Amino acid sequence: MGTWCLWMGENMIYALFVLFVVLQAADAAATIWGIRNGLKEANTILGKVLTKLGVGPGLFLMKVPITALIGYLVVTHQVGPWFMGFLVVPFLALAANNLYWILKARGG
Repeated sequence: MGTWCLWMGENMIYALFVLFVVLQAADAAATIWGIRNGLKEANTILGKVLTKLGVGPGLFLMKVPITALIGYLVVTHQVGPWFMGFLVVPFLALAANNLYWILKARGG
């Protein structure tokens, strides 16, 4: 039983990291779509970075280092499934919020 739980915990953290990466990509895609279709970035800091650097470079600068750091922490076993779970939940809410605004902008 103990080995199975350890195996599940190990796989869970990697699954949560993959979900985190997917949510980061979805957030970037939603941001690009929103800005191209007249919506404004709600995050003030990110909005300033996007204005200064452009959408692509700004998103790259803000998302890639954070995602790489989280990946490093996962691979080196410095964080556990609970950390990743608490990290993923707000981004799930953000994805739902982005979907709401995209559908609203499209008239849905």
